Amino acid sequence: MTLRARRLGTLVTAPPIHEGVLQRPVDRADFDACFTIFPWLDRATEDDVLTNECRKLEQMFQTWWHALNTTTAIPNMDIPEDFSCFMRLYIVTIQRPCEIARMDARQLNLERGLWRVPQGIKGGRHIIPLSPIAVSLIRRAIAIREGFDSGAVFPACRNAKGETSVDVMVRRFRQVATALSSTDLRLHDIRHAGRVLLQDRPMRVPVEAAARALGHRKKGIEEIYAGGGDRLHEKRKVFQAWKPAWATLPETTG
Repeated sequence: MTLRARRLGTLVTAPPIHEGVLQRPVDRADFDACFTIFPWLDRATEDDVLTNECRKLEQMFQTWWHALNTTTAIPNMDIPEDFSCFMRLYIVTIQRPCEIARMDARQLNLERGLWRVPQGIKGGRHIIPLSPIAVSLIRRAIAIREGFDSGAVFPACRNAKGETSVDVMVRRFRQVATALSSTDLRLHDIRHAGRVLLQDRPMRVPVEAAARALGHRKKGIEEIYAGGGDRLHEKRKVFQAWKPAWATLPETTG
């Protein structure tokens, strides 16, 4: 059975979610999708189902971070440094890979730790507070752009016409995923996993706050009544919660 078939089948037959797990409601769609994206998770019946299974997602993140953070983590594989920066930035910001691929120095205020996405996929501007680790990764990515004079932070994602494509990062991702025995994992699945972990204990980030931090926007009148705006203070709290102990950088990166 293909991953897509597992995804659709599980979404249709998913058992009830234990609402008592969190103090705030869980986004059922994200939770169900988590089990279809990561088929090695087990659906438990006890009240701490989210915590148990999210612990496995944490282990998956740690494995990837270690592989990207240490040049010798995967034998006989030379991971390009720009890809390593791209993926670790993806993990610590949980933003869309295509938006990271389009990142331009003119969108950044690294002194204030801000990244302004000019036009997100869901429409409207999206300002992202950057953690010190994210700022360090961006500075490193800019520093290693040899002979590239445009504002692109990840020039490998630009073609000769200046158009952006994440394809090169997807190919590199598949190579590393294969080496880590995660052949079913897709690049976008990292974002899904991060969204689920934000709502697990001890973070307990409210569904709406997590959605805004990740650029999931409401439409029309719903956005107006939800408050609209950049909600920077709220987003900073979300990314302060998303601060894994294992997400550290080597002393040579920064």
